[in-house]
Amino acid sequence: MDLINTTPFAVASMFARNLAGQECVLICITGRFEWGEGLPLSPAKEQEAPTPLDQFTDDDSSKSMWKGAEVSPPKPKADIYVCGSIRLAEPKPLVDCSLVVGTLLHKVVRVWGPRVWRKSGDKMLQSAPEAFQTMSVQWERAFGGVYSADVTRHDKNNPVGIGWYEPQDADNRPLPNFE
Repeated sequence: MDLINTTPFAVASMFARNLAGQECVLICITGRFEWGEGLPLSPAKEQEAPTPLDQFTDDDSSKSMWKGAEVSPPKPKADIYVCGSIRLAEPKPLVDCSLVVGTLLHKVVRVWGPRVWRKSGDKMLQSAPEAFQTMSVQWERAFGGVYSADVTRHDKNNPVGIGWYEPQDADNRPLPNFE
């Protein structure tokens, strides 16, 4: 079988079986895009082949996955991965960042500078966020992680995150940067 790709994007194919057990050909097409301040979204000059396996930070599967496998059984919708860092023109303690794809997707994430829990009498209060200029986008900076009261429990949505503390364990512990 010859696969003729007439797009600017990378393509991979593999033989598979559908849910009924019938043989089929799975075709995966991936597009990488880039943009900058005041510039429109456009296809990247370099297009990478679809990723066959999950890839983890520092090749360590106990750290966050920075790129999921793209060559897999059919996916009903598109996956959008954001890799990189948030870079601000000048330091700020807090900023809202948006990702908009036409009318199909509008996501906003609030990004906080470093902050911790502080004990104040019988209450736990959040410290003021420090100003930041660059913040890497990583699961380790979002809520989740290991539960402080029971280290055998992990947050099912984000097992590598931070912030899942009992109040008595929280003093001087970091809060998530992404909400």
